[in-house]
Amino acid sequence: MKKMKYLFFAATLFVVAATSCSKDNHSRLEKPTVEKTEKALGRDVITFLNSYYSQSYQFGQSVITKENNMTYSVTEVKVGTDARGYVAVDDASGAFLYFVDVDRQNYVMTTVEIGSNQTTQYQNIDRNPNYKSTHEFDFIYVVNDANQSSISGRRFWGWSDWEANGPCINGQEPSHRTHYVFWMENYHDYGFQPC
Repeated sequence: MKKMKYLFFAATLFVVAATSCSKDNHSRLEKPTVEKTEKALGRDVITFLNSYYSQSYQFGQSVITKENNMTYSVTEVKVGTDARGYVAVDDASGAFLYFVDVDRQNYVMTTVEIGSNQTTQYQNIDRNPNYKSTHEFDFIYVVNDANQSSISGRRFWGWSDWEANGPCINGQEPSHRTHYVFWMENYHDYGFQPC
């Protein structure tokens, strides 16, 4: 009987110890995951997102894409349950390059080119011809689609070169250029260029 009490006591002690260790290990496992994300994306990304979003956020899917000699890693930022932000870093150096916030309730997209600190807002994005076909500017979808199709003539980010689209008259020709955000045609600019 004494032996049974001892075994019962030992088993209880083991269960208590195992339970408290598993809780302890669980909280220890969360911190390295956050640190790993910070390390993978860089402290600049975390600092930027902490100042941009007043709500808590978490990271979603990531995708890699290449343009010429540059490899980009694009990571989704979820605010609540919405995939709202997208961060692009240089995959080799980890440099934070671009940020996009897609507000699908107010139909506003904000783009930030980190190096130049240039911020641009686009209103009424639901009227953009690419809005529905890109799953409402889901840039993980857009980049995956670009990775699987021809991206000839497209850019990962920024303006294309001016292209003439009319005759040269008095030293000027009508031209256009296209602005790209994560391979997607975002905006067209029209004007006249010398010819």
